Amino acid sequence: LSEAADYVQTARAAIVRMHDQVGNLVLDMRGRAVKGLILRHLVLPGDLSGTRETLFWIHDNLPSTVTISLMAQYSPMHQSTAFPPLDRKVTPEEYETAVDLAWELGFENVFVQDLESPTVGIPDFRRSKPFEWEEECGRGNPG
Repeated sequence: LSEAADYVQTARAAIVRMHDQVGNLVLDMRGRAVKGLILRHLVLPGDLSGTRETLFWIHDNLPSTVTISLMAQYSPMHQSTAFPPLDRKVTPEEYETAVDLAWELGFENVFVQDLESPTVGIPDFRRSKPFEWEEECGRGNPG
């Protein structure tokens, strides 16, 4: 979507190299990440992010034990109304299709998000303190 030349090929080469360097995600005894790779993929409406193609590429190029985070947090903003289907959130069906495909391909470590997550943590630049979310999640500034 950004029209960056060779973006997909460049990103994929970098992902393979990163995995070669750090390997799979390793957690400590408390379940905290200590090292390794987490592949984050933003599922976009209408499969604009190429989720199906991306999951097949990961399947063919990395081990089934690689950790994948399928992100459902896309939220239409600013001028997105001029670029359908970016003018809407990901539907439950679109996201479930991505998650189901990840399981069907045999990935063992997939982080799945709640579809309500797009509303949490989005800065509101109309406010004097855009990075405070006290009213929404009761925890104040997460940073």
